Amino acid sequence: MTPAERFFQQIREYGARINAPEAELPGLVQPFHEGLWIEVDGPALIYRLMYTEKGRADSIIASSNPLDVLERIFSIITHSMATNYEIRHRIEGQDTRRQWFRFQEDLMRQLKPEWGDNEANRHAEILIKAPFVDK
Repeated sequence: MTPAERFFQQIREYGARINAPEAELPGLVQPFHEGLWIEVDGPALIYRLMYTEKGRADSIIASSNPLDVLERIFSIITHSMATNYEIRHRIEGQDTRRQWFRFQEDLMRQLKPEWGDNEANRHAEILIKAPFVDK
């Protein structure tokens, strides 16, 4: 098994823990139109999360530490899962981020407690600039 295949297997295992939709997980090959994919290359094993949009590929994160890249992957995936959850469970008059942020942080904590804390810190910074607005 190649390093990329091992990393992809790890992504799938983490995704299964939180019931992440298969379609949300990055692939091993660059998609034709758009989407996430991973690369692992070089003798130092640099892990990259890539995104293709309109045929153009960009690196989102690159690190020799696979956990850094995994955290970013699952921050993106749980963001999508949390916004979908909020849409299905919307509370009229409540800032949508209340449910979304809490749900995303909980999902990240299921993967690694410190990832949930990191996500909560990112959300706290957002709320300093743009506080909740309930109606």
